[in-house]
Amino acid sequence: MEPDLTGLGLHLESGLAVGTEFISDLMPFSVPVHLTGEEVFGAAAIYAFDLLTQNPDRSAASPNCGRARQQIVPYDFETAFSFRFALSRGDGWRLAGLPFPKRHLFYGALKRSDVDWRPVFSRFRSVSRASLDDACSTIPQAWTDIGLEVHAHLASAHDHWSEFEQEITTTLGIS
Repeated sequence: MEPDLTGLGLHLESGLAVGTEFISDLMPFSVPVHLTGEEVFGAAAIYAFDLLTQNPDRSAASPNCGRARQQIVPYDFETAFSFRFALSRGDGWRLAGLPFPKRHLFYGALKRSDVDWRPVFSRFRSVSRASLDDACSTIPQAWTDIGLEVHAHLASAHDHWSEFEQEITTTLGIS
């Protein structure tokens, strides 16, 4: 049922959109970020995801992330796959030379933490190539060009995952 928004001068139209759950107790991160022991895994997973998707928009200036119910909640993925905007081109798994990892919201906190990357990387490794292909096949037809670029980028990272893991830890000065 369509809500009556005419009194506000608005009306609903069909189309592509994204919605999210309202989280009433979401609290922003203060900078510099200090992580609890329980938050390190989540922060590391978000850092890895943002590097995988080349999302430069999770920084001290634009955290796009908060805390709620004892969890880290990322939001606003608008600039994910920024290689589309010529931030970087080339292999999806190569991070050397990208300008944003050191500006990432969790960079300093992860650099200071003793992160066990094995369970973080294990989550990513558990995504099969068939699952990746299937997920990318759901990209709307209207976004075909973008979808092909995103699929190629993720496939490249998937096919070179071991190298990508090394690239992630190298950004933090860990080898």
